Amino acid sequence: MVNRYFHYLIFINILINVFMFIPSILLSERYKGALISMIIGIFIGTAILLLFVRSINNFRKQTIIDIIDLVPKWFRIVFLLFLVFLWFTAGMVTLLAFTNVTVRFLNPEMPSISMHLIFLGFIVFMLYTLKTEKILHTLEIILVLNVPFLLLILYQAYVNSYLSVNSILEAGTQLWEVPSLKAIAASSFVFSGYANLVVFNRAFDIPFKVKHLWYVPLVCAFALCTSFFIPIGMWGMDGVTDLTFPWIATADTFRIEYGPIERVISLFILTYISLSLISVIIHWHVAYEILKNLLKIRDRKIKAHRYGEITILTVFSGIVLVIEHFLRERQILRMGEMWLIFRLPGELLLLIVVLMIARRRLRGASLKQN
Repeated sequence: MVNRYFHYLIFINILINVFMFIPSILLSERYKGALISMIIGIFIGTAILLLFVRSINNFRKQTIIDIIDLVPKWFRIVFLLFLVFLWFTAGMVTLLAFTNVTVRFLNPEMPSISMHLIFLGFIVFMLYTLKTEKILHTLEIILVLNVPFLLLILYQAYVNSYLSVNSILEAGTQLWEVPSLKAIAASSFVFSGYANLVVFNRAFDIPFKVKHLWYVPLVCAFALCTSFFIPIGMWGMDGVTDLTFPWIATADTFRIEYGPIERVISLFILTYISLSLISVIIHWHVAYEILKNLLKIRDRKIKAHRYGEITILTVFSGIVLVIEHFLRERQILRMGEMWLIFRLPGELLLLIVVLMIARRRLRGASLKQN
């Protein structure tokens, strides 16, 4: 498969983070080292991205399941279950967050549980019916359809007459504050689209060229600066304090005077519903495929295996519904923040494992040649 799909995995992760928890976390740390944390996060994210891609090139068309096949069985099981937890939680917090936003802004009278059931039904259907390659094709279609709208929204943000340069400059004065672990973890997550290669790598039959990733730090830096400075420019350093979803509130101030849709907020939410759905599908596909392998579910023609797949997806949905029932919006945001902090050492562990196995393979190949 053409390597452009790998770049799509990176882009969807960058785009979804503008809508998700990243702006909230960075803005909450605006007086506590958010800016220097963003810079550190960019360096950390870039380093992990380049090292991981260089290492994964040694395992063409292989998933993490194949890569760690030679390690001790106990470590393999624990490590794969850890990855299932990371990727399932990534999809879950995304789903919980954008469902709450959808209900609040598009249909406040609709029960939240009903909206969750609608989205879960669509996600489960896509996971059950689409293979890895088809999910990548779907991702491409969604990006092509939605990126023009996002560019329009960004244009509206940067040319808005209410955007205060003084507020942005005030935020810049906090550059040398002590960095925050929470903000570093949030900033580095913008780069994390590469990590989906733990399963999606099997769709690519040619190696990734590291030199073609030169644009990623630039785009991620732009995305972080946009998600951080635009709300501050619109609301002020103190005004952003009580905004749960800063970019939702910010987009609600934009207007297209002579456009078919005057309020940009409607366009913004509809765009991010589609982006959030495909993001959840990608994350859960990774967790789903790893869990199927652990449970030795391989042939859907076998009745027990087919029921096993349905059971996994039912459990995924059930966990989301239970958490949605017991947690309120602020608690969901807090859970998202905790997951982001937990994710960073998790990705470092993933990198170390892949890097060590890649080096062992290269060492073994060189010994054979000698």
